Amino acid sequence: MGKLVLYCIPAGGSGTDLLLAEAARKEYGTTLFVASSRELVNKAREHHVNAANFEYLVNEVLRRLGPEKGQRQLISRKTQELIVEKLLAELLRQEDGKAACFKALAGEKSFLAALVSLISQLGRAHVTREQLQAAFGNWDAKGGTGLPRPRELRSKDDAVCAVYEAYCAYMEGKHGKHGEMRLYDLEMLYGEALAVLRSLTEAEAAEKLPWKDICFAGFYQFDGLSREIILALRRWCNVVVALPGERVAAGEDYRRSVFAAAEDTFADLSGKSDFLEYVTALQGGREPALDFLLRNFRRPLRDSEKVPGGGVLRIWKAADALTELRLVLRDVKQSILAGTEPQQIAIVVRRLAAYGGLRRGCDAYGIPARFPETAALAASPVLNYAKAFLAGLDGTGRRQAEALARFLLLPVQKLMWNVNTETVKESLRTRYETDAAALFAAAVLPDEAEWLRTCWQDGQSVRTVEAYCDLIRRLCDERRWLPRAGRLYKEGGITLEAFQNLTGGCRAIGEALDHIRNDYDSCGSIQRKMAPAEFSALLAETATELQITLQSGKKDGVVILEASNLEEQAYDKVYVLGMLEGVFPYTKQENWIYSDQERLDLKAMGIDLPGTAQSYHDDVHFFLSACAAARKELTFMYYQDDRQPASPYLAEVRDLFTDFPNPGGEMEVPDTPDAALCPAELALAEALHRLPVPDLDPARGTLLNKALRDCVKAVIGNVFSATKLETYVKCPFHFLARYVWQLPEETAVDEELDALAVGSLIHKSLQLFVGKHLGELNLDAEGRGLDVTQEEALWQELDGIFTEQCDALECKGKVHDGPFWKAQKEGRRQVLQTWLHAELQYRVKGLRKPTKKDPSNFYLVPVGTEIDFKKQRIPLSTEAGDIELEGKIDRADVTVPLDAGRPVPKMIYLTDYKTGSAPKTADFLNRNLQMPIYLYATRVLLKDTAKGLYKAARKMTGTDQPDICGGGYYEVKAKESRRTNHFRFGNCQDINPGSAKSTGTVWSAEGTEEAVLVADYDTLEKELAKSVGNILKAMGDGLFRPAPQSRCDRYCPAADICRFKVYGKGGNDDGTD
Repeated sequence: MGKLVLYCIPAGGSGTDLLLAEAARKEYGTTLFVASSRELVNKAREHHVNAANFEYLVNEVLRRLGPEKGQRQLISRKTQELIVEKLLAELLRQEDGKAACFKALAGEKSFLAALVSLISQLGRAHVTREQLQAAFGNWDAKGGTGLPRPRELRSKDDAVCAVYEAYCAYMEGKHGKHGEMRLYDLEMLYGEALAVLRSLTEAEAAEKLPWKDICFAGFYQFDGLSREIILALRRWCNVVVALPGERVAAGEDYRRSVFAAAEDTFADLSGKSDFLEYVTALQGGREPALDFLLRNFRRPLRDSEKVPGGGVLRIWKAADALTELRLVLRDVKQSILAGTEPQQIAIVVRRLAAYGGLRRGCDAYGIPARFPETAALAASPVLNYAKAFLAGLDGTGRRQAEALARFLLLPVQKLMWNVNTETVKESLRTRYETDAAALFAAAVLPDEAEWLRTCWQDGQSVRTVEAYCDLIRRLCDERRWLPRAGRLYKEGGITLEAFQNLTGGCRAIGEALDHIRNDYDSCGSIQRKMAPAEFSALLAETATELQITLQSGKKDGVVILEASNLEEQAYDKVYVLGMLEGVFPYTKQENWIYSDQERLDLKAMGIDLPGTAQSYHDDVHFFLSACAAARKELTFMYYQDDRQPASPYLAEVRDLFTDFPNPGGEMEVPDTPDAALCPAELALAEALHRLPVPDLDPARGTLLNKALRDCVKAVIGNVFSATKLETYVKCPFHFLARYVWQLPEETAVDEELDALAVGSLIHKSLQLFVGKHLGELNLDAEGRGLDVTQEEALWQELDGIFTEQCDALECKGKVHDGPFWKAQKEGRRQVLQTWLHAELQYRVKGLRKPTKKDPSNFYLVPVGTEIDFKKQRIPLSTEAGDIELEGKIDRADVTVPLDAGRPVPKMIYLTDYKTGSAPKTADFLNRNLQMPIYLYATRVLLKDTAKGLYKAARKMTGTDQPDICGGGYYEVKAKESRRTNHFRFGNCQDINPGSAKSTGTVWSAEGTEEAVLVADYDTLEKELAKSVGNILKAMGDGLFRPAPQSRCDRYCPAADICRFKVYGKGGNDDGTD
């Protein structure tokens, strides 16, 4: 007969150190040290102690003592859900109707997950079927209100009983066997180990049980089943258990809440222990203020009992989540630079899922991290490839053809397999394709991609889970993808991160398919038939739990972990992020099938199920574990959030100290270059402050040497775009760096796109969408055309285009597939949906507000997108010389009468999309040269009768000489998309949008602005030539001074050498070359 020894360890104490010292004195082979985490197991092994986790102990008991029942296979939670789904379907078919109240919920995945969770909780509480039936039968007598339990609640109890009984019978009986393997869930595994220990004879124990002493450390609680195993082991071994707790003096019940998470475990084990000791000593090496926090947390102190914090405790408040992260990473970087070893620093969060950018942030600041960098498989281009393939197998006719076309036109097809996507596009343009097979036949596949055609043909007959798994494994075979991706990376076609994402995605897809196969095979459903869309959803669901490792963690790096995994660890510095109500503490309802009150009633009847209160008690323990981990410095972080106040734990911490600051203002990240700790911060600081780099030659950006000016002029050339001209207007020095020195702009892959890339993504999506609806008028009497009632269908089309563009960015490595990108992607999707709604409303309401005097109104019908005049450049003569203009116009529309009233002529109107704010009206022909150049170029393009724009305009306007009336901007934003800042020629009075403007200012090198009236096209040409001529003359005079008209460009290539802050706008006149 062994003994049970129980040690109660105070907050900040170490049961691990205490028990390790005891285990190290005993014989290695007869002593087992059971720890709660891998870190504590490794720590014990470093002390030459035989150590393992609890699950190893259970399996070892069964291996040594259990009956020979064939190999055991532990099933996953997904397999449990499949089994319960099958059993519930069988129960609902039975006539007794015991599970009838679950009929409406049987098909809901969330309900099945909740039901399996409840079954697991019952198993962990070691509740038998008979005990559950007895408890439900006696509910009113022992645990209820004394009133009869309502019928609907009794029906729920009967249904739970029926499902639990069916599940237990399935797992215990012949249906629980799988070939030569026997299926187990975790609770069943523990239950069998308990049964073996209880039936063990003294002779068997002496022969087969190797341990004389077993120590349990690092646990703060044990469920009912684990406690029973510990007590069963006590019959044959000396068992030592360390639990959180302290002796609470009379009148100090408030301290009990600190250890409430261990209360049930302590009550059970202490009543059966042979020796109980309350340890009072804390771990050494901790700052006194931190020890004081641990000893007095939740203890109401008089002012005379409070102590100074000594500066080792800090509470920081940030403006937002990003600033919170940057402040922490800056402080970590400074600590490492000051000599702190990275492995002595811990960054702690309540849930890592809420801080997906931590690892990438560490990389940006050059901080070594023990946490690996990962990407979600759910957002991998390989998974999207597989889902698009499955969509191409689904449906029939036009629907299948469109889905297959989306698969064949994925960017990865051309990138990886050299698929000729143009033939597919041509097929879609020239005929209304309704035959998917014919469409696939039209696709030109190179020899190395012929396997795609074979996969798709084989997929037509695929319907079972097993067949789907085999097919997708062939589609995403790493042996095929790896060589191609490696060659692309070697040739510079993709980045290293994209290579890792593609190849890692293939491996992760294979792992997901293994999970699916094992789950369905274990419950005998591997031959279950399902539609391609159903398997696609199953694959996507499985993928949410898998990650692609892009970069391994560093063993000697900063530790990033959840507070729940911090048991009895020690670091010099600890940062606890997310100290907000609802984040830390993070409370959750364990299971919604039974409420907290019902769980309390069941606990009174001996069925102990966790509830919301237990979750809160757990969080208190996790918080104190984080506090106890700090030896020298403890920092709490939170950010301003109107929906979530600061964590109540912070107020409790403040109340213990005399010098702890009350909540104050928000901390900010320094924005000066000398304070920057990473390249991104440096770039931002230089853009804001533009501090100089010391230079022996204090050039002001004015070229005085004529020969040098001529060389610069030759480099600039005589071909200009609106962007090129506007760059000079905004800052001549930026122009010099970009177009003369040709310094590259920074283009780093990030977790989110910069404003320019976002604009390109939106523009491309709109171009492709609008390009499919050119010339479509409003709905006519015969039902032809567009109508606002089609918004949902049109949105599905636009959303599909946007998704393809995002996939292309991810596939090419232009953006890192992280949480910031996911959030930004959803934000851009909302922008497009808002735009579509506004576009359709303009079709209904028109562009102007009719009046009694003039009730006429009109709407715009697109006739062209991305109108390119790079090949056919537009000449422009100025006093400073002749040049050629090039560019690309977002969209050309035709004005179409909307309602009765004065007839509105059909003329060309230009549209330019802006994801930011539209240029000011006063900037027309000044800083805004884009719209004037587009108006000028369009008039020239319309004279070419062979061009597509002329043909489309002629068809829509009904005239052989279509003309242009003006143009405007389309602000495309999440909250509101609107047309604004219209410009029209003064001679087009019949077309007058409500906010149309017709004046502007011509740019001048001297800074003077001359107001102009754009009366007609000839006036526009004259004033444009004047404004551009002034720019060309300034360039010819060598004027390239740093003179930003507004805030400096974040990605300015001249950022490192600009001296604007020193010499001011324009500098001095005595500058040298």
